[in-house]
Amino acid sequence: MTCQTVMLPDPISVRDTTPLAEAIDLLFRHRIKNLPVVDANGIYRGLFGIHTLIRQLLPRAATLDEGAGLTDLGFVHDTLDNLRDRLAGRMHEPVLQFADRTVQPVAPDASLMETLLRLHRQRAILPVVDPASGRLLGIVTYWELLTRLAGRMA
Repeated sequence: MTCQTVMLPDPISVRDTTPLAEAIDLLFRHRIKNLPVVDANGIYRGLFGIHTLIRQLLPRAATLDEGAGLTDLGFVHDTLDNLRDRLAGRMHEPVLQFADRTVQPVAPDASLMETLLRLHRQRAILPVVDPASGRLLGIVTYWELLTRLAGRMA
């Protein structure tokens, strides 16, 4: 069995030039945590989601080396209004600026065990990309995997 066995083909994705506000709207509208980011040709460019958005709201020092050494932000007294203002100023920027480009996709012919291991380590959706063209073919999600394991149709 391969990754294709458990992948969700033609997932909801967002263009790299889409404004942040529209990408956030997609997350809300579809009640999902992550969106693959693709260019005009469907080439995978990164992953945008709740965690990458929250990262933008944190002080930069907290996200350097994932905050190694900075474990308490109790001294920062931002309010919800401060955070809204910080985010509002960036809503027109392209979502690619916020995408996690370190998320490595998996090939459709990757083994099921390799897919499970990558999904476990990533703790987010796993983009499935054609290695020759770089085009997004689908995603592997925890829900899709559980649906297949339970023998249910999505």
